Amino acid sequence: MDTEINISAEKVMELYNEKKYDELMDKMYLCALDDGVRMTTEKLFTEDFITLKFLCFAAYLAGYYYDCLVLIKKLFSFIPLEDPIYEPKDRVYFAECALESFWYCYINNITVCKDCDLEQWINRILDLAPNYYDKCNQEKRPLYDNVKKIFELSKNGHVPYYSTSFFVPFSLNFEKYTFNLADAPPFKEMTAEQEVRGSVEGTKFSVVIEGFVKADSWWKGPIWKDRQELIVAIPALNIVNRLLLIIAEGDTKDFVPRIRPEQLSSIDIHQYMGNGDSYHFCNGSMFGAQFIRKWFQRSPYEQSELQKLNQLLIETYNYPLYATLFHQAQNTMNAGLYEESIMLFFSCIEATVHYWCGQLVRATGLEKDYEDFEESKHVCRNCSLYQQDPKAKGVSSTTLPPSIRMYPRFLKKCKIINNDQEKRLLKLIIQSQNDSLRNELMHGKIERVNLLQVKGCQKNIQMMNEFFASIMKKFE
Repeated sequence: MDTEINISAEKVMELYNEKKYDELMDKMYLCALDDGVRMTTEKLFTEDFITLKFLCFAAYLAGYYYDCLVLIKKLFSFIPLEDPIYEPKDRVYFAECALESFWYCYINNITVCKDCDLEQWINRILDLAPNYYDKCNQEKRPLYDNVKKIFELSKNGHVPYYSTSFFVPFSLNFEKYTFNLADAPPFKEMTAEQEVRGSVEGTKFSVVIEGFVKADSWWKGPIWKDRQELIVAIPALNIVNRLLLIIAEGDTKDFVPRIRPEQLSSIDIHQYMGNGDSYHFCNGSMFGAQFIRKWFQRSPYEQSELQKLNQLLIETYNYPLYATLFHQAQNTMNAGLYEESIMLFFSCIEATVHYWCGQLVRATGLEKDYEDFEESKHVCRNCSLYQQDPKAKGVSSTTLPPSIRMYPRFLKKCKIINNDQEKRLLKLIIQSQNDSLRNELMHGKIERVNLLQVKGCQKNIQMMNEFFASIMKKFE
């Protein structure tokens, strides 16, 4: 969730110099788009100019290519690049940021703006940039040369490609095999090879895919609002998970969980030009990976720890349903089963509302009103035809219980909560339920959800539970 806070230009530069690009985007991106460069006072002008300038660079360095171009367009609409306010090295860097960003959007068919000819912009920057380099006496131009080469190769039919390699602690029933995926574009091939890392036996997968990515293990994607951790691993994991599923269904009949990006301990990315030359590569280790915890045996439990486990077992044995569902959903999430987890969280939302409403009506002696409220009622009860004759032709006989979003209204009607509390509860329920995601998942429009979406639901349920608990305290 974006948390834009208007911070000083000095803080902007501090975050940039510390390479905290995501934090900088999180705090200032939408603010900068809204404000642009305000010309009303010299102080505002300076603050906004510095903020937008470093946001452009931060977006590029983090790989948010689309947003880099959006920010550059915003900045240049106020202060064109030829304005003397820019230093010669600024022009070089803007040219490089825009060049690779336009190239990325061009090769991946990302629309930057209406009627924007990406190929034309790439050619224009290729023509202008040498002059900027000359004014800085910069002879080495590796990024410029690489983008120029990969762009020209692609126009001549040489499609760029990249390889993604990672290790998983699953052993397959063969030592090594290279799968030919030429008939499954954009995949080219996948090699699975037995490997031992330390005391762990597993498989190293290397997947070659046509396309162009930011060869950075920590890249979150080209568009800020759609960012995901380790997004560069997802296409390769899709084909690996498909292989494991086929093997399990046809051979072992074992349950095979889907491998998620967050479960990888390391990932190597190598971007190639269409002729096989290297463009960029990155070797990365993820020290927070979930699989790593399974590779190392923790020390034996101390007696005090066993006693604590005993106490927790007793305390949690009779958890109410909503709490049990919450912990089940968290456990499922930690196993990488995000779709299953979020469905449990969706169930937990309603269980949480039912539990706390039950507690509140018992505390206030309104059990009978609550029973009446919860009774299923005719769906046509508010229709004039039903009110004239409940059995008339065309009147549905269907009855339904109240929607979970009606419960805050009931609590307010009974004067258990006030108007502000009703609005707050309703907002938390709506945010937790995430209607668009839930409907797309339930109706088969999407195959998967990501960890960020699951954690968002989890966080909102926690907040809702805490808010209910604070209301309950007033009646204890």
